[in-house]
Amino acid sequence: MNAAKKSLKQIILISLFILTIPWITAISSADTVIHQGTATVVDGDNVVISGINIRLYGIDAPEANQSCQRNQQQWPCGHEATRQLEKLIGNQTVVCEQRDVDKYGRPVADCHVGEQNLSSEMVKLGLAIAYTRYSNAYIVEQSAAHQQKLGLWSGEFVDPEQWRRETKSKTATFQHVNASVYAAEKQTDQEIRDRIIQESIMAYRGSCPCPYSINRAGRRCGGNSAYSKPGGAQPFCFHHDISESMVERYKDRER
Repeated sequence: MNAAKKSLKQIILISLFILTIPWITAISSADTVIHQGTATVVDGDNVVISGINIRLYGIDAPEANQSCQRNQQQWPCGHEATRQLEKLIGNQTVVCEQRDVDKYGRPVADCHVGEQNLSSEMVKLGLAIAYTRYSNAYIVEQSAAHQQKLGLWSGEFVDPEQWRRETKSKTATFQHVNASVYAAEKQTDQEIRDRIIQESIMAYRGSCPCPYSINRAGRRCGGNSAYSKPGGAQPFCFHHDISESMVERYKDRER
């Protein structure tokens, strides 16, 4: 009789434990913030889901208007990174599991399309680098892309974080230094392209000239920018928009 009672007690305890497992899982899931839905690509490491700008975890991609060097020529690596992320996502649902919040208040998240980890795929393609300042998650993928000379590794590029600092510094200088400092003969072709783009953006009357511009709500314009829409007034946003003849005309104008 005692053995039967002991066995029954064990069965009851095991049953109670099994019943609590779904409850424990639910608590764990409830503590994780999930962003899910159709995504708009801002650049190679940013997407917008339901109006929320989300930074892909563990990577840093060239800015949308950043150029790199390959075969002694400039190529729009930032534009290419943006297009590639759009291609990876397509019309599929993006699921992002939030891991942190950056200094701008944006969620930083692991984002997937099906079984594909978007951060991992971008680094594998050489169109983003492992953001080792915050994570070593994609060092292996970066090493493989480097060895195969894919994407950014096919030539020379400025670290995206460094590029942002330098661009911010140049913009501040542009706003405060007398225009005579920018005499055409003292400018490189790249600086002239920067100036033409800056003038074009300043001349645009709307709030969203380029995909990387910030709208009145404090979000990047992405696909809602004038540049991304066919027809109408379209400003110059990237170096590859500026032809050699435009550079020469600018030089003639400043002489």
